[in-house]
Amino acid sequence: MKQGKKTLGVHVRGTDFKRNYNGHPICIEAEEYLAEAKRLFDIKNYERVFLATDDFHAVKLFKDVFGDKLVYYKDVTRSDGDETVMKSEVERENHHYLLGLEVLRDMMTLAACEGMVAGLSQVSYSARIQKKSQQQEYEDLQILFKGINEHRENCG
Repeated sequence: MKQGKKTLGVHVRGTDFKRNYNGHPICIEAEEYLAEAKRLFDIKNYERVFLATDDFHAVKLFKDVFGDKLVYYKDVTRSDGDETVMKSEVERENHHYLLGLEVLRDMMTLAACEGMVAGLSQVSYSARIQKKSQQQEYEDLQILFKGINEHRENCG
């Protein structure tokens, strides 16, 4: 996926994260991830951007800005709305197993990137742990955080 090019990994957590569940991080909009990715890409000489996301909207946004410098796995189940892909029902053998495999592959690819832009999620935590387990550090690590939802609505 990286093909030896200096790559900025971006993890955009979308779908049900937009529901702002109680106790979860406040949703970062895809446009906010894009702005930070563009800033780093322009000043740090990245050659490509790897996008890991469950959200079709994020793919479109990033394609419009990065064009052929954007790489992402095309065989990933994604959503347009705010329903988690975890609850999706797709006509493919071993669908839910493959969902897990897809997110693990995204995480491992993020860990192989030289830089990362992400929010607080299990995927970004795991990518950082994986990178550290190989005695490596990101050249650039930007974790976007707007606080934690503290309300009693939408407790899921």
